[in-house]
Amino acid sequence: MRRFYLRKIVILFMFLFLTTKVHAYVKGFEPMSLDRGLEYAVQGKFEEAKREFDDGLKKDREVYLIKEALRILGDFFDRKIAKEPAVCIFRGIDYTRKGMVDEAILDFNQALSACPDYARIYNNRGFTYYRKREFNKAKIDLNRAIELDPVYANAYYNRGITHYLNYEYKKALEDMLKAEFLGIILDPGYLDVFKKAAKESVAESPVGVRFIEPERDIPTGAINRAPTKQRKFVISQQAAKEENGK
Repeated sequence: MRRFYLRKIVILFMFLFLTTKVHAYVKGFEPMSLDRGLEYAVQGKFEEAKREFDDGLKKDREVYLIKEALRILGDFFDRKIAKEPAVCIFRGIDYTRKGMVDEAILDFNQALSACPDYARIYNNRGFTYYRKREFNKAKIDLNRAIELDPVYANAYYNRGITHYLNYEYKKALEDMLKAEFLGIILDPGYLDVFKKAAKESVAESPVGVRFIEPERDIPTGAINRAPTKQRKFVISQQAAKEENGK
């Protein structure tokens, strides 16, 4: 019984860590360009928003949230999504960053009514459900995002966290390794938390573990970077070692 309650406490700490530390800024990133860009985007001023987001990339080219915002804008400029649903997505993103998750979900729902096959909406709404601790709904959305875009690294990453918080440690590790393979760079110490949990079926507190380049503030798009042959070899070696260790 004591171990059961201890496990619950550790999981709660993990949830608090992932919803706070994961949103910390890295490499000196200044949020002003992000904030201003979102402010323009929710007003439908996409040219102004793009200038702000582009400015943000000059400060840190590996900020996933800005990359995601630019991809949504790119889809709008390429006429893959209309203006109204794009505004809803950005407003939902902004609400999620502010902790207004119910309002965010309403906007994502509205966007989905116009763009039912747009993977980024499912990923963002899935993350919002995860923030609400509605893990089953989160997984449904994240599964759909991955179905629509099988190389969507952040969807794997967000689903991995959701699996972890739902005590599905082996699935969590599989998704984290997939996200890393697709371009998300994780601190080895952080990844070790998932490996240990998958091996021992016990959650571990990630105190002191530092993210290098996970998403900021909300779920965002992957670095569309094809793994090199060397990287594939390393991943294969890892998989072989883990398989032999079972």
